[in-house]
Formats: sequence, C-alpha cells, structure tokens
Amino acid sequence: MKYDEKLSKDYRITILSLSWRDIKSPAAGGAEVHTHEMLSRADSKKYRIIHIAPYFEGLKKAECIDHIHYIRKGNIFTVIWYAFFYYQKNKDYINYVIDQCNTHRFFSPLWVRKEKRIFYILQLTREIWDINLKFPFSKIGKYTENFLLKMNKNDFTITESLSTKNNLIQVGFQPRKIKVIPVGMNFAPWEPEEFKKKSRNRFLYM
Repeated sequence: MKYDEKLSKDYRITILSLSWRDIKSPAAGGAEVHTHEMLSRADSKKYRIIHIAPYFEGLKKAECIDHIHYIRKGNIFTVIWYAFFYYQKNKDYINYVIDQCNTHRFFSPLWVRKEKRIFYILQLTREIWDINLKFPFSKIGKYTENFLLKMNKNDFTITESLSTKNNLIQVGFQPRKIKVIPVGMNFAPWEPEEFKKKSRNRFLYM
C-alpha cells in the first residue's frame, strides 16, 4: 500500500486504526506495543488493517509491519485532519474505525458513523495532567477529560483492565459495550535449573 493510495474494494473487513504514536515513533511505549500486538494478531486473511499516526523524522511515510499498513502524516495536530480526509475518501471501504485515546484524540464521533466506531483507551489520565503539563494546560486537560470522554460513551470500547472499565462506567459508558483485552507477554520462562546457576543476585520487577 502506497503513502496516499486510495483504497479499493476488498473481500476482507477493513479496519482503520488511529493513534498519536505508532510502534516506531520515538516516544513509543506500552500503549503502542499493546496496540501493535493486538492488531497484528488479527487474521490477515479476514482483516485489512490500516494504521494512521503522525510522521517523525527518520521514519517511512508508509510501510507494512506484521501485516499492518502504517501511514504517517503530519504532526499530532494535523494528523487529525489527515485521518478525517482519508476516511472521507475511503469510507465506502472502511468497516470500522478504532480511535485510540491517550490524552490525544481524533474526535471520531464528529465524523464517523456510530456503527463503525470503536473507542480504544488504556487508562484515564486524571492526575497525570498535573505531572506532565504546566499550568494552565494541565488544568484544562484535567477538567475537560470527562466531558471529552462522554463523546464516546455510547461506542463499543476496548480497554486493558477492569479498573479502567469501572472508571469508564462511572463516566457514563455502557458496561455491555466495554471489552477488556488483558495485556500479554512474549517471554520464554527460565528453566529452574538455569536460574539456580546464576551466581549474582537478581532483582525482579513486574
């Protein structure tokens, strides 16, 4: 798939995923790993997945990783407009739009039909606004969070934990529409015998 290629009809279900970072972004973290791992495990014979995120210097503007077609355009603000126009151009061939909220959002309820929307959020931000932003932006983010979340309260929603699900229910989300997808690990456990051979002390952290 090329950088600005218009989609064509496909026998597969087409999912458009939107986020402010992707798996190769300089500040990629746990949320991006979770997103990539979740999408990469979708059967490529059944699903065509396109992921739009901002462009960062040194990255390709388009590439396919684990059958996910990554498109990178603009910055964290202008990518919202690009996603909007991309959807409008291809909406006849897009079945679902996953709008990932990680303080950043794409405001998909304003331009995607309700039956196509999937809201994806790992945690509510709450006090993190005070830690990561300076006044007055910290206060603006903190006091508008619930208001903005309510835009998606009727959408089908994906999250990673029961605690976040309960937080969303308190905001007004419908419990039956929230799906918890726990975080997994790719890790081959050490054999007990091998672990005992280690002479140095070990610090384990989870």
